[in-house]
Amino acid sequence: LTVDLCRNVNFIHGQNGSGKSAILAALQICLGAGAKRTHRARNLKELVRKEGDASTAKVRVTLLNKGADAFRTELYGDTVTVERSIALRGGYNGYKLYNYEMKEQSRSKKDLDSLLDQLNIQVENPVAVLDQEEAKKFLTGKPEDKYHFFSKATELERLDNSYGTVVDR
Repeated sequence: LTVDLCRNVNFIHGQNGSGKSAILAALQICLGAGAKRTHRARNLKELVRKEGDASTAKVRVTLLNKGADAFRTELYGDTVTVERSIALRGGYNGYKLYNYEMKEQSRSKKDLDSLLDQLNIQVENPVAVLDQEEAKKFLTGKPEDKYHFFSKATELERLDNSYGTVVDR
C-alpha cells in the first residue's frame, strides 16, 4: 500500500475497520516508536500479518528535507527515506536511512533519532501523534491520566527520566 500525503496537514478518514489506525501505526513504527505506543500490539512481530510464506515486513516513510532545519543535506539531499524492517524469522530487523537517490546511508537508530530531532518530529509525543486510545484517555481519564498526558506532551517525563539517570550515576 502506498499513501501519498501532502506536506502540511493530512486528514485520514473512513469507516471503522478501513485501516486508518493501521496507517498511523505504520508511521509511528517506521519513525522509531515502540509497538506498545501504537496500542495495537505488545511487540513488533505482532503487528505483522502472518499470511503465506512472508517472513519480513517493511514500512517506508519519505520525509521532505529542505529549509533551515534540514538534516545533513550534503549526505541526504532534499528527501530522506526511513525504512523499518521487521523480520519474523531471521533476516534484518531494524532501520535504514536512504538519500534522495534511494542509496542507503545509515542503519543507525542514533542517526534516525538525530534526524527526528533535527526535523522536530516527536512520534512518542501524544500531542504530535494523537491516536484513538490516547484521545479517550485524555477526554475520559482520571486526573492522573491527564497529568501523565501533560508530562509526555511537554517532555517533562523524558527530562525526569534523563535526570534520574544522571543522579543514579
